[in-house]
Amino acid sequence: MPTVETDYKDWDFSNAKPVSEVPALKRLQEARAKAHKQALDDDVLDWISKQDNNTRNRINEMIRQVMAIYQPLA
Repeated sequence: MPTVETDYKDWDFSNAKPVSEVPALKRLQEARAKAHKQALDDDVLDWISKQDNNTRNRINEMIRQVMAIYQPLA
């Protein structure tokens, strides 16, 4: 799988259109935002969005730990 650091670093994106101007990308972005909104309450999303990267990473790790507990047994 390509990584940004190794495969795209020399690409010139200066003429790239914003996501909002590419219909397929805009729909994907809107779908993802809708999924986030359905999963978490607005006040929680707002608070998380204001945190630094370290705090957001810790929150994600805690959520993953809860997910692991509630995974159906295989």
